[in-house]
Amino acid sequence: MKVTETKGSQKDRQALFSMAGTIAVRQAENMGLPITCTEGTQIIKRYPDGHKEVLGIVPPDIPVTSKTIKISVE
Repeated sequence: MKVTETKGSQKDRQALFSMAGTIAVRQAENMGLPITCTEGTQIIKRYPDGHKEVLGIVPPDIPVTSKTIKISVE
């Protein structure tokens, strides 16, 4: 994979960030390093030998129902 610079839309940038993250995880795994991620509401550290360690718990995602923000000046 090749990561390139972009000044595109938010969607374009998100695709680029996702690709960069995927590359970083693969490189870390190839180096034998553990990867920390979330699975559901758990923070997990995955080790190269396959075992997992639960580091903590996070609240579940909250869906955004509206993107409208109103600010009033009084």
